[in-house]
Amino acid sequence: MTVSIVSPSRLAKSEIAELYAFFSTAFSADRAGFERDLMEKEQVLRIHGSLGQLEAFSSLAIFHPKPDVRVVFSGDTYASPAARSGHRLPTLWARYVFREMPRMAGVSDYWLLLCSGYRTYRILPTFFSSFVPGPEGSSELELLRERWGRLLFGERYAEGVVKPRWATPLLDPEPPERLCHDPHVRFFLEKNPGYREGDELACLLSLAEENLRPAGRRLALRS
Repeated sequence: MTVSIVSPSRLAKSEIAELYAFFSTAFSADRAGFERDLMEKEQVLRIHGSLGQLEAFSSLAIFHPKPDVRVVFSGDTYASPAARSGHRLPTLWARYVFREMPRMAGVSDYWLLLCSGYRTYRILPTFFSSFVPGPEGSSELELLRERWGRLLFGERYAEGVVKPRWATPLLDPEPPERLCHDPHVRFFLEKNPGYREGDELACLLSLAEENLRPAGRRLALRS
């Protein structure tokens, strides 16, 4: 497994084409829209397998709504079934955010994640204690999500859902039968009724270490 973290501006055209082709195996994505979204981000995290094949990637940007707040904003993200089974992408992302990204004294860190599918949303209850929207989310987080959602996405944001500029609906958005009664999957489908068309549920959580569940601590902090 090979891990790389680079600026999108440093990617070769062939590498961008590889990302798009990989993303298109699971999403219906417009090429021009995909590239524009990618270039708006600051970093791309990639995982390649032992044979050189792309197994997972995620793009991210940093948003400062005020001097003492930093928000990590995740863009297009996808992991192959093999990468999902070992939590490879969440592990890389968590280690980057909690161990490699410099912490700033007096600054509170948050993660803003747009979820177009149930798999991405299920990451939150697996690794974090408090998040919105969720069964144990705080009213303070809800207010921040509303404020930042409207600031970042304007009229495309309504009731916690973002209408993307370039819709990237999943090719297979429906959960398997074994997950149909999972409370978190049901919650996601209820809160994002337009998931089939590529609508994205805006999710927000604190990146304070005390918000990590035991599984999250193992993922982010182990050596």
